[in-house]
Amino acid sequence: MSTTLTTTLTLVEPLPGLAPAVDYRLSEIDEAPGLFSLESASPAGIRLHVISAAAYLPGYAPRLPAEAVAGLGTHPDLLVVTTLVDGTPWVNLLAPIAVDPDTGAARQIILEGDYPVRVPLTDAAA
Repeated sequence: MSTTLTTTLTLVEPLPGLAPAVDYRLSEIDEAPGLFSLESASPAGIRLHVISAAAYLPGYAPRLPAEAVAGLGTHPDLLVVTTLVDGTPWVNLLAPIAVDPDTGAARQIILEGDYPVRVPLTDAAA
């Protein structure tokens, strides 16, 4: 992930099920480089955890449709939603969030192909 990634993200469209929230604060978790809290600015109370694909999933390089990343810069960073299930981190590889590291513009992209919605991080990173 780019070291210049902005701490404020503005989604081009709301995440599925989380409308009308489009403005988020991205905060790196202390002592966990590449793990972030993504919290809605308005309405308050929405929080997700995301990881930098570059930091945790170096082999993850999905083909991003040109129309999906239009307006997100020439090399958008990818964030992957993660959840903790019984102490194990799981990731959603089907729907990464592409981020313009310079402007903070972002969009969740539903990929074509055989990407799992939920897979243990250890399996995805292998």
